[in-house]
Amino acid sequence: MRDIVLFGYGKNGRAVSKYLDKKSFLIVVYDEEEKENAIHDGHLNIEFFDDIYDEDLKSIGIPNAKIAICMLEDEARNMFLALSVRELNKDINIIAKTTQEEASHRYKLAGVNQ
Repeated sequence: MRDIVLFGYGKNGRAVSKYLDKKSFLIVVYDEEEKENAIHDGHLNIEFFDDIYDEDLKSIGIPNAKIAICMLEDEARNMFLALSVRELNKDINIIAKTTQEEASHRYKLAGVNQ
């Protein structure tokens, strides 16, 4: 289990990963190209899933993780991911990106901390 889980390895996820120690976090991707990019960049702790399912989130330790960084490129999927993470772990610190100013309020309602 990792304390930090980074979801998504697109433009934003890739940028965030540069500030984290490669051994200290898990990358979860839902896109084959993002998986290949993460491998190319030297990341070893990568999980690939087809979609967002509670069983998968549980299997990677979300109920006990400390930080979830939600950086999926699709805004609706990112919001659903944040909601799913919050449901499984009431104490986790959730960080999510948004490209839409009006979505910031919705993320707060979903339990996103930052």
